[in-house]
Amino acid sequence: MRVPADVKSAEVLPLCSVLDIQKHPAPLISLIAKKKRIQAAAKIARWQMTSGMKILVLEDEPLIAMDLEDLLTSKGFMVVGPFFTAAAASDGLDQGKPQAALLDIHLMNETSFDLARELKRRGMPFAFMTGLVAPNLLPTDLLGSPIILKPYNEKELLAFLAAAPTG
Repeated sequence: MRVPADVKSAEVLPLCSVLDIQKHPAPLISLIAKKKRIQAAAKIARWQMTSGMKILVLEDEPLIAMDLEDLLTSKGFMVVGPFFTAAAASDGLDQGKPQAALLDIHLMNETSFDLARELKRRGMPFAFMTGLVAPNLLPTDLLGSPIILKPYNEKELLAFLAAAPTG
């Protein structure tokens, strides 16, 4: 099979499985290299956008909090906290000036709903983190808020943070 000269690389990509790599290796190798360069550039751009971004962490389980802190710092984020109570996290809002927050819903003797309402009022992006899936998990005014299930998926967590506005 011969690829016409006027065919753009985006049109060739679906044909890659049909191409005989022995006869026509150049278009396929060129496309793969281009795709890898684009993916690498996208990763660098995401890293530059989030590098140094301050993330408030409210998590009452020490091992989860430490694991989350380690993950975030290894990816270039700055962690504000971790905090174990909503009151401490609320104090950390003004002192640490975070740009986004990750909130465990169910803490020892409270929930993080009041803090989430304050973050919503300030326009700060946040996501709830919970191991509990229930029909009435969130109060009505917080429906639609992002929820990351525990044990958290690193890609899902990082995707939320990469999409969070940093302004």
